[in-house]
Amino acid sequence: MSPISPSNSPRPMKRAKLDPAMKFGAKKSQPVVGTCKKLEKQFFRMTSKPDPSTVRPERVLKRALSKFQQMWKNGEVKHE
Repeated sequence: MSPISPSNSPRPMKRAKLDPAMKFGAKKSQPVVGTCKKLEKQFFRMTSKPDPSTVRPERVLKRALSKFQQMWKNGEVKHE
């Protein structure tokens, strides 16, 4: 058995960078277009492909953020 030297040392395997959307079989070229209009909704962890009816589009997210920021400023939000 030969000693390990820089020329024959094992190289670490490179990890492939995975796109989180690919985890559930979504294709990069097909973004999910949300249709949910609720400003406030419960948080949930994705365990399957996203359902467009539960995803908020960007315009709704911006309104929800503004509402949350105002509630925070007024002391209406408590972090638990």
